[in-house]
Amino acid sequence: MHLASHRLTGRMLLPGLLPSLLLGLLLLLSACGGGSSGTGGPAGAVPATLSFSATSGPGATPLATPQAALGNGVDVGVFRFGASQIQLEQQADSEAQSEAQFRGQFIVDLIAGTIVDVSGSGAATALPSFLPAGSYHELKFVLTPLAGVDANRPDVPIALQVEGSYASGSVTRPYTLTVSVSFELKVEGPNAIDLSGGSHDLIVSLRLDTLLSPANLDALSAALGVQADPTSGVFAIAISDQTDPQALALLQEMLHGALEFGDDRNGDHQLDANEDVQGDPGTSDAPPAVPPATQPPAGQVDDHGQHATPDTSVI
Repeated sequence: MHLASHRLTGRMLLPGLLPSLLLGLLLLLSACGGGSSGTGGPAGAVPATLSFSATSGPGATPLATPQAALGNGVDVGVFRFGASQIQLEQQADSEAQSEAQFRGQFIVDLIAGTIVDVSGSGAATALPSFLPAGSYHELKFVLTPLAGVDANRPDVPIALQVEGSYASGSVTRPYTLTVSVSFELKVEGPNAIDLSGGSHDLIVSLRLDTLLSPANLDALSAALGVQADPTSGVFAIAISDQTDPQALALLQEMLHGALEFGDDRNGDHQLDANEDVQGDPGTSDAPPAVPPATQPPAGQVDDHGQHATPDTSVI
């Protein structure tokens, strides 16, 4: 009987307490920032991942082997760098210009296809985040000296470490390219990436056959006066705060010419021309067909013994 009395009292008090409890809960949610994107992120944000890839050859084919032959007389076995301050930017004349950031410091291994957050979250193939919805036309990041970039000297902060070999004339030269200073890189174009609705797979792609050409490696060696080590034969190209700043400017120019950035909308893990902020939004990476007016009649060939096709190589 005593227990039943308590139950009855509880039923009578609950209707009076319910409105107050609900009001307190709403106030608490409001104070905590309220709102959600509906996908687990902040309101007004969309889920996105960012990955880095190395490509080479026609169609910017992703590299598939640890010791990659780039098809231009150059092999690369190591390509690692430290990255920080990774952000997307809207056009300067946007009414509500904003930035979307991937926060942290990361060691990127282009050959292995991994990203390691130096805060200790382990290796991954992409960086997940929630980014403010909007239209972005530029990506920029800072190559940053970090311990662990150079696996042979894990305690020495290095921004970029590249190792391989290349053919220069009749000689095959082993080479290393080491950068120990910070510098910014950016990719911008006339096209924009629309971050709205659904998830987005953003890719930063580096055309290694464009960057690591024998001509570029020779130019960097010449700019720094590099000679082969008399014992190992290695051409050690090293850029630091003690070297000629023109060498760093030359490398930056080479990197800018090899970088691509876009949204992998078709899920094939590489950037088509219509997905790249610098590409043609109305095309893909397939070589364009020869216009009918310029094709030789059936059964005929051009002066070189074949049908002429446009030059689609990347310079």
